[in-house]
Amino acid sequence: MSKTLKTLYLIIPLIILASTSITLAQTLNVTVNLNKNTFTLREIVQISGNVTFNGQPTDGGLVGIQVEDPLGATTTIRTIPSGTDLNEFWPLEITEFTPCDDTGNPKQAFYREDWAWFKVTVKNPGVTDRTVLITITVYDNDTIPLGVKSTQLTILAGATTTFIPAIWVPNWAKNGSGTAYANVYSTWPKLGGRPYCPEETTTFAIRESEYTQEKPSQPPSPTIQNGTYTTQFRLSPEPIPGEYSVSISAWYKGYTAQTSTTFSVIDTTAPPRANFVIKPPIASPGYEITFDASPSSAEGYNDTITSYTWDFGDNQTATGKRVTHTYSAEGNYTVTLNVTDTEGYWNTTSRTAIIVIIHDVSVLQIESLTDIYNDWIVKVKVTVKNKGTVSETFNVTLSVNSTQIDVKEATLEPYATTTLTYTWNTSGLIPLQNYTLTASADILPDEPNITDNTLESQPIFVRLLGDTRFDRKLDILDVVKITGKYGITSSDPEWDIMLDLKPDGKLDILDVLKITGRYGTTY
Repeated sequence: MSKTLKTLYLIIPLIILASTSITLAQTLNVTVNLNKNTFTLREIVQISGNVTFNGQPTDGGLVGIQVEDPLGATTTIRTIPSGTDLNEFWPLEITEFTPCDDTGNPKQAFYREDWAWFKVTVKNPGVTDRTVLITITVYDNDTIPLGVKSTQLTILAGATTTFIPAIWVPNWAKNGSGTAYANVYSTWPKLGGRPYCPEETTTFAIRESEYTQEKPSQPPSPTIQNGTYTTQFRLSPEPIPGEYSVSISAWYKGYTAQTSTTFSVIDTTAPPRANFVIKPPIASPGYEITFDASPSSAEGYNDTITSYTWDFGDNQTATGKRVTHTYSAEGNYTVTLNVTDTEGYWNTTSRTAIIVIIHDVSVLQIESLTDIYNDWIVKVKVTVKNKGTVSETFNVTLSVNSTQIDVKEATLEPYATTTLTYTWNTSGLIPLQNYTLTASADILPDEPNITDNTLESQPIFVRLLGDTRFDRKLDILDVVKITGKYGITSSDPEWDIMLDLKPDGKLDILDVLKITGRYGTTY
């Protein structure tokens, strides 16, 4: 054997060994820890761990966390940063995430025992199609998961997709600010799926009743530390007993690592939680009040409340989940609810019903175009509310720069609202000037707050009738703008009210004549 071949036989194994050593050195590791191994209802479950790359804490990356109940249903799925450096190109991007109604329009508040909808839009900025898993997890104000909704689909290169699922808000959900989390994965973390981008967060309000005004707070800011991750949630008042699985999937600079663990939930006997809502919480003598104990919870898996007993604080009582009662005199009454469950445990709670005569009305909103024409007809909507405890009939006056437009009468039951529509003839308004609308409701006898009886609109700018392009002259371009949509009506998606010069809800020759009669005018 030649000297050259002997040398090669010695070098090649060393190269292979070195290459293998380099490959083995590039390793990502993730651990998982729980604050304990066994839990009962309403206890906090904390999941945390460390993420290392080549033995060193990661300075970025993401950790996907999936928790499943004993029936295999996912109860929460989150993506937590495992380092502070998240400035990199992510394969997918969440471009929008907001609470909404069932058609996707923004909506900030929902009630218990009703659906809460959420809209998430995901963009694939890459040049290849991607099959993804989109998830939404919703927590109440006590960090109890209310539900998880998901969809798996393929997003074409450069395209976006929108997912609008609904989550049921149970009777026991804590009112106040809830939080929702949107995530995008290659597949489920339990199957080794990696997070495709950081999660997005939004908040919404869970309202106790139509008489309360809970509002969403700012989304919580996570504490990020290199090489670690942590999240927590609270078990519901009726968790399924058995073994829960926790699946962890870490991703960092193209490397992945997985781990998992389990915890147990045991069913324990516990007294029910009594809770109720007074609707309305403040009323006048003789007004029928509803007392609703739906927010009460039995506190246990498959446990139920069997009886609801009420003491209204005026020597009157009742039974039932929802009852009504009328007080005959003003005063503060302590209302007590007693609930009993199937295990024979009971609990009580009390709230105060305030019975008082209050006269109070307010102007809530003025709706009007902010750009109008002179010599035109404008519809103005004014919303008013009876904030008092007795039925009221009152006048609402609409004025422009102190000149009265019209007066309308409103009759409202306590806490009710209505919208009044006014017709504003803008003849005599000066083009290129700003005007202000003022809506004023009558001041009632003994009204405690009169500051909200009057409301002013935003400045309203006036153009010369026919100046559809707002270039301060009436010419062929204005005519062309109308004829370009000739024949459409106000129900058409392309409707532009500023072209309806007549105005009669349709674009026709009468609108064109409004311009030709002033053709060539400048101002």
